Amino acid sequence: MRVKLVLCCFFMATLVSLSTSQYDQCRITWPFGMETGKIPDDHIHATTYSYQRGPKQSRMRHRSSWQASRNDFKQYLTVDLSIRKMITQVATQGMRGSQYWVTDYYVQYSSDNVTWSYVKDNNGDPLMFVGNKDGNTIEYRRFSTPIVARFIRFNPQRWHLYMSLRVEIYGCNYYSTSLTFDGNSRIEYDVSGANENIQTQTDVLKMRFRTDNPNGLMFFADSNQGDYFGVELYKGQLKININLGSWPTIRSESRLYAGSLLDDSQWHDLEIMRNRQKLIVTVDRLTINDTINGTFWRLDLDRKISVGGVKTYLGRRGVTTRKGFNGCMENILFNDIHLLRDAVGKLPRFFTSGNTTQFCQLRPLIPITFPSTLSHLKLLPTTTGIKTFSMSLDFRTYNLGGMLAYHQIENGEITVKLDKGRLVFYIQLNPNIEILETLESRDSEARGSYADGLWHSMNLHIEENKVIMILDGFTWVAQRKISIQTAADKNIFIGGGISKEMGFVGCMRKLTLQGTPYNVNRLPAGANTEAVNGTCGLRDRCRPNPCEHWGRCSQDWRTFRCDCSDTGYTGATCHMPNYPLSCNAIKQELIRIGDDLSQVTEERKTIDIDGSGYLPPFNVTCNYKDDEMWISHANEDVTPVNGFQEAGSYRQVIHYDANLYQLNEVIRRAVTCKQHISYSCWNSRLLSSPPTKGSGGEIRRINQFGWWVSRTYQDMDYWGGSTPGSKKCKCGLEKRCQGGATTCNCDRTGSEVFERYLVDSGFLSYKDHLPVMELRLGDTGTLVDSKAAKYQLGKLMCKGDNLFDDVVTFRKVDAALEFGTFNPLKGGDIRFQFKTTASSGILIMNRGELNGDFIEVRLVSANILQFRFNVGYGIQVLSQSTAYPLNNNKWHTVHTERNRKQASLQVINSQNLKVNQALQRSLSQI
Repeated sequence: MRVKLVLCCFFMATLVSLSTSQYDQCRITWPFGMETGKIPDDHIHATTYSYQRGPKQSRMRHRSSWQASRNDFKQYLTVDLSIRKMITQVATQGMRGSQYWVTDYYVQYSSDNVTWSYVKDNNGDPLMFVGNKDGNTIEYRRFSTPIVARFIRFNPQRWHLYMSLRVEIYGCNYYSTSLTFDGNSRIEYDVSGANENIQTQTDVLKMRFRTDNPNGLMFFADSNQGDYFGVELYKGQLKININLGSWPTIRSESRLYAGSLLDDSQWHDLEIMRNRQKLIVTVDRLTINDTINGTFWRLDLDRKISVGGVKTYLGRRGVTTRKGFNGCMENILFNDIHLLRDAVGKLPRFFTSGNTTQFCQLRPLIPITFPSTLSHLKLLPTTTGIKTFSMSLDFRTYNLGGMLAYHQIENGEITVKLDKGRLVFYIQLNPNIEILETLESRDSEARGSYADGLWHSMNLHIEENKVIMILDGFTWVAQRKISIQTAADKNIFIGGGISKEMGFVGCMRKLTLQGTPYNVNRLPAGANTEAVNGTCGLRDRCRPNPCEHWGRCSQDWRTFRCDCSDTGYTGATCHMPNYPLSCNAIKQELIRIGDDLSQVTEERKTIDIDGSGYLPPFNVTCNYKDDEMWISHANEDVTPVNGFQEAGSYRQVIHYDANLYQLNEVIRRAVTCKQHISYSCWNSRLLSSPPTKGSGGEIRRINQFGWWVSRTYQDMDYWGGSTPGSKKCKCGLEKRCQGGATTCNCDRTGSEVFERYLVDSGFLSYKDHLPVMELRLGDTGTLVDSKAAKYQLGKLMCKGDNLFDDVVTFRKVDAALEFGTFNPLKGGDIRFQFKTTASSGILIMNRGELNGDFIEVRLVSANILQFRFNVGYGIQVLSQSTAYPLNNNKWHTVHTERNRKQASLQVINSQNLKVNQALQRSLSQI
């Protein structure tokens, strides 16, 4: 069997390894006491448990274990550590001497036992930990980054026979300094004095914060020179503004967004690292890399470093918000300056303004989650028989439709819902009085929709002859002749429960009815149907963007969708290329399907040189006759040059149909490349040395009238048809230049003797220098003298493609090539070609580190190819049948992909088979 391998895998990786120095205090860890009993029995809780297998039996190495009485995904084992600790790892066991254990589980954590967060992976998804393989062995699972929490709970997702668990938790003590800011308070550190300025090439800012307010300035520092560094909350996400110095013609301001839904009253971790112009921002273990604009790389600060706000917002560069931070911040460290600790200690140059309170005094707003269209609350009104009705609540969702509230009154009904993202309220009063209004969001970024994931406040008040609706502070009033009367036996439905209306999926908080606040944790029995108290389960699935290659992401509660139009890619995450890899691939396919290439020798095509990689598609010309790929540019016509006397004073940058990175890949894979260049002159010299250094004593990098600049941006002193380093044209190398010149025809003066233009032309063929990126010419006199020249630069022509020429032959059944583990973060694909006469065999096999994970591409029979894999949800198989034999000793192209939503298998020119990935249970269950 002969197999040609083309592995095109897409990986996302950070440029610099992040330090975990924010957690350096946890260098020595220890078990917190599940096994020893230091954690008391009344600090261990479970949603359900079996007889004599309660939560207190969940201690490590206990003779029994905790065993849930119901085997479903809503079972939790919760441990209270009494105070906040830094947690670095957990360990699990099954039930001793039994066949009962947990094989996979999620870990959640909280500081208040009300709002909970998942331990997440690098994509922002809940991380599923691998559990046990038997009832006795202890399995340890270390967190990539420690978490800070008082409460930790285990949520089993898969188990063997019965859900049985024994646990231990490891870490160390956590020490913190925290302050509460009220939106008008701040602390400042003065760096304006002599020898107090800060000038840095690298910066590190670390902090933890907690808030229920979506906007506010958290950190700001600047200088009189215009440098600034600011961090603010904007619509629940972080906005980092930085400027390392201004230059009149170069944009120097940089802005980076990170995180999402950060106004959820939970603690969040922020770490910003700058090394010159490289910026790395990590929010809750999700990392973004960026490059700072401008030409400067040093940050100069000579005013004040502010935390929580600034004195004046108006006209302040680098600040876009107009309000301070409202919430808690903890352990702020900026370049080894402990800003909160030193401010609390009243060290010199630290000042406090406004009402800051030590420790976190934030009382979180308790949300309630409606995870499905069936979830709802059914409440009785607190007052009846009156002629007014009032209701207010906050809501957040990504679903475009859903009922927020419904109430049947004595003489009609009141409905408030979302429809296509707009808020609709409908009042129907008997017999024929009707009020129907549709209100759009006034946020220009939301395009009229309230389904943008942000908290929105709604306040509806109905009284005699008046209806008032207040949305996000904007008021709508209707003066109508109406009269209502509430009824004692008519429920108010929140979020759903009405068959004619689709239920709301999202989160609510601050619910009040008839002026009375409702505590969602103290609802009467039967009032809550599948709604979840204490946390908002909404997740932003579009940050970080799961759509590759600039695909546009949209989402709802359960999933995200990628719009791949105009990207050049397709698939569930815009990962798979729409275009072939090269002209070789196109020609190979044309031959396979029997096209007559003698009728089409040249053809304009679009290719994607690295397949699913980061390089976008571009246009080329395929020359099938000579097996060449041509890349055009915008300067291929004959171009006159006149009036540029100084050496290199004429400059033409060459703009190709491909960018530099695409050119690099084309040339790297090509066997040979060439580019024709021609210079025609009339008394104009080309490679001769000028008599002076140039006007104003300018020192040139190369002592010639003309030269060209290579792909590596080096000045080249040779011309077409010659060799690198010769400083000659073709005629000079062959010693046959006209008029006795030794370098080029054009370096002989007196063109009028020949009564025609002299010409130096030929192919540049040293591919490491190609293509020509820039032309520099001179010695063309003035517009009125006898000197003149013209040049022409041809297309870049490359022949061959090493990707298709690297062939390996397998002559024994146990022969194999070994590669590293296939471990794509967002998505990955494997593309290869094979030809064989065998009727079966494994083409690709890779086993993972987790229980049973693997991928496999196998030729099952002469007409069937299979892609099999297991990523934690059981073995899934895609089987491709072809109408022609695959063992016909001809090349066949196979392309497989797996991403967060789908897996696919395609034998080129056969149907593309797809299978949807199983949703992570945390995404479908609360």
